[in-house]
Amino acid sequence: MTTLESLPAPSADTAAAIHDAVRERYAEAAVAAAAATSPEEAAAGSEALASCCGPDGCSDERSSPVFGAELYAATDRAALPNAAVLASLGCGNPTAVAELREGETVLDLGSGGGIDVLLSARRVGPTGRAIGLDMTDEMLALARRNAAEAGATNVEFVKGTITDRPLVASLFDKYEPAGVFHLAAESHVDRSIVSADDFVQTNVVGTYSMLESARTYLNSLIGERKDRFRFLHLSTDEVFGSLGEAGYFSEQTPYAPNSPYSASKAASDHFVRAYQHTYGLPAIIINCSNNYGPYQFPEKVIPLMILNALSGKPLPVYGDGSNVRDWIYVEDHCRAIRLVFERGASRETYVVGGGNERRNIDLVRRICNILDEIAPMEEVQSLHEQGLKSYSELIHFVEDRPGHDQRYAIDSARIARQLGWQAEVGFDEGLRRTIHWYLSNPDWVDQASSGSYGEWIEKNYAWRIRKEGS
Repeated sequence: MTTLESLPAPSADTAAAIHDAVRERYAEAAVAAAAATSPEEAAAGSEALASCCGPDGCSDERSSPVFGAELYAATDRAALPNAAVLASLGCGNPTAVAELREGETVLDLGSGGGIDVLLSARRVGPTGRAIGLDMTDEMLALARRNAAEAGATNVEFVKGTITDRPLVASLFDKYEPAGVFHLAAESHVDRSIVSADDFVQTNVVGTYSMLESARTYLNSLIGERKDRFRFLHLSTDEVFGSLGEAGYFSEQTPYAPNSPYSASKAASDHFVRAYQHTYGLPAIIINCSNNYGPYQFPEKVIPLMILNALSGKPLPVYGDGSNVRDWIYVEDHCRAIRLVFERGASRETYVVGGGNERRNIDLVRRICNILDEIAPMEEVQSLHEQGLKSYSELIHFVEDRPGHDQRYAIDSARIARQLGWQAEVGFDEGLRRTIHWYLSNPDWVDQASSGSYGEWIEKNYAWRIRKEGS
């Protein structure tokens, strides 16, 4: 059996990491054990940790000095995530882990995009169920197709919007979910600049509606079901504003949104925080960097550039193309979301980035280079007839977006330290996968580009290109 005397002294980084992971009444006692410089101090911290469960003790032996010993021993990166997670769950009670079980249902608010589809396909198991919500027949049809192609056969779809509180409340009552993945959002900055109405309604009012319904539902639960319930709110790094040439966003970065979109997401984050603090809602916030990968709507920059290039259309680059974004492949993000939902500390925030900073112009040029390699222009008759030799000849610098943030970059140390997560897909590999996916799914592209999305792309970019050419 492990004894305190046999354990090495922990590093300062270990103590800080465990302190970062542990919340509320367990923090002081757990850190006392973790930051100890002698076996005697560790034992004292362990006794305090055991006593935090109350006079009747805890149901798990990890609330005893043995648990304190594990914290004390967590001096390397491999051991730390387990110790930190045990601490954050409150005396290490395994029933507090929100890992989804066979047959359980989750509400997936925002069912049409790539994150939602790929996450649904992996998170509820063969006997579980995810309930998706979208507001138009057009989006529901696309969402059903996405789910079927991704193998997410256990997803049901409901027509409606998260601003409809009676509908949302009825979903909680009918399906009795084990948790909520709140991914629904209006997310295109350019759209928000033209009009912020939809962003305020969906991102702010809709989030409030979700929180109220979740709070009412949580109050109806008892025992283990209540302990295990989680509300995961997905947000963006754009709420932090713009970085200079150096530095990174972290969980401690002050909010400074610069667009109507990021302002609406900041407001939603603040509502979630308020419900955490005021009502004790077991919510977790993720602020993520720019996603890319399969099933992303064509209005986003990477699919827009791929599809425009293959059609011989201009590739619009804002300003001088020097703006920097941190890119994360959608599969890596999905792993982070599920890991945070199941193992993250309740009422915590995690920032998640891919560690792939690229200037916009470099991103577009790399897309062109890969297309030159795998779909050369001489093999595409319509492009060959234009006399073009490289897709890069289609690049057009256009009038910049108003208030365009210069740089985003994320320090993902907390999720790496606490949960052992790190991005696995390199940027070039992920970009190649993405390009191949769009080349292999022309029917999906046609369906996703029709209707309002196609109209928006034409409206937003065509006039900028015409203006630059005049």
